[in-house]
Amino acid sequence: MESRRQLKGRGKSPTHRIFEKPIARRERVFGAAHATAIQRSPLQIEVPLKCKWRRRVGDLPVEIPGAQPADADDGHHGIVVGEIGPFELDPATRRSLDNALGLGGSRFTVMQSKLPGEAATGRQDMGIHVSTEGVRVAAAQGSGYQNRDSKEIYAEYSPDYPKVIIHPLDTSKFQLVMNEVKTFHLIALSRTSRDLIALTIRCFHAKKFMSTPSILQTVLPVQLPDTAGCFPQ
Repeated sequence: MESRRQLKGRGKSPTHRIFEKPIARRERVFGAAHATAIQRSPLQIEVPLKCKWRRRVGDLPVEIPGAQPADADDGHHGIVVGEIGPFELDPATRRSLDNALGLGGSRFTVMQSKLPGEAATGRQDMGIHVSTEGVRVAAAQGSGYQNRDSKEIYAEYSPDYPKVIIHPLDTSKFQLVMNEVKTFHLIALSRTSRDLIALTIRCFHAKKFMSTPSILQTVLPVQLPDTAGCFPQ
């Protein structure tokens, strides 16, 4: 979209072009593409403009570090790339992740986040069981609060679910999306515990749908020998 504003006494009209690019499902990146001051004469003057790129996570825009907008050398168009990772794990967390993957699963204790309008005492202890086949969430044994989500929920790995969405600001909060209609808003016991839950689920999910043979077939496809002109012996 464009917006024009007259500059008093200069006869110039700067044009600001603001655009958005879709990055992924439910994610958008916003930025200012370019701004110029147009005189009534053919001369054009470039106006320096600093912009920031942000990804929309739900309703919250989160800045993408290191992303640069296209400049005049690119003709004011191009591709913006944002990356997450690789993850740097301390030795203790790495050992815990290796143990979980080697044993074929692990159990984690979390707390369900308070919903809007709910009393602070309404939080419920939950248990997450991550295995090679799927993720199971249920109320922790001995939890006295059973009014919300007391039934066990299980989700097998599929191309889209289950998935973990890390809170961009809080180091212990995350969302566990089990399917199209069921999402848990959870609080881990610590940042390390939250990261371990996310990494364990993502590793098992990747192994389920990105097997070593399929990766090798994509990277190094099998080349069938050229049999043209050859006759069986």
